[in-house]
Amino acid sequence: MKKLAVLLAVPLLLGCSKKNPTTVVQSKAIFAEINTNSAEVHIVSEPTMEASGVTARVIYENVQVTLLEKEAKPGMIYLRDYFPNPLYGFRCSLEVSTPLGSSRGVVRVPWITSLYRPRDGDTLPWADILVAWSYARGDWYELDYGYSAGDSNRNWLGSADTQTVTTDTSAVIRLSFLQKYPGATYLYLYCWVYPHQGPKPGEAGNMSGDIRGYLLGSGWGDGAGFCMGSPPPGLGSVLPPRMDEEKRRVALRRLYGL
Repeated sequence: MKKLAVLLAVPLLLGCSKKNPTTVVQSKAIFAEINTNSAEVHIVSEPTMEASGVTARVIYENVQVTLLEKEAKPGMIYLRDYFPNPLYGFRCSLEVSTPLGSSRGVVRVPWITSLYRPRDGDTLPWADILVAWSYARGDWYELDYGYSAGDSNRNWLGSADTQTVTTDTSAVIRLSFLQKYPGATYLYLYCWVYPHQGPKPGEAGNMSGDIRGYLLGSGWGDGAGFCMGSPPPGLGSVLPPRMDEEKRRVALRRLYGL
């Protein structure tokens, strides 16, 4: 029995040894967007791979565009480039090659969407807000919205923003989200909608090969800035900025679990 115990212990000890210099990749994934005028690829890996061995290219009709802008960040390689002409409605392929393997996906870029409710400059009462936009041949839509809150003495109280997805061409911003600051008498709001083709958050990815991932075709978005409540006279029409692109993509990657 003692000999058997020793034999069993040997492979266990070898398996736990820290002397092996080989790097073990714990995770790897791709999140990519092909927009009407550009493409961006985020390759997530742990640990971070060498950027020199990473390439990506977009193919549509008889055109091939290699993504030349490349940046290494902790846990991620980021590639981007622009197209010579807009790609509304184009079917595009993305090919990614890395030291950890390659992956490929195909997606179509949606058409333009137009936000028609609310409109720029509207002042709305305290209530749920219906946001509506035109159909853009998208599988689903991303709605980013946020606000800055103020009181009757023109004191800034704070801000909030969030993101939601829907397959409809409308969504409701709930009053409960807008009442984060009880002392607020008015809000400056913005909302921005983007049409997408490709898998929604929670669905299986559409990149095939050695690295799993998500490839989105993203159409040109539209947005509006407006007010709620009773803005003080003479305050002006300064509106909060919409969610910047980096923050938007971080939020999207989080929705996909990346």
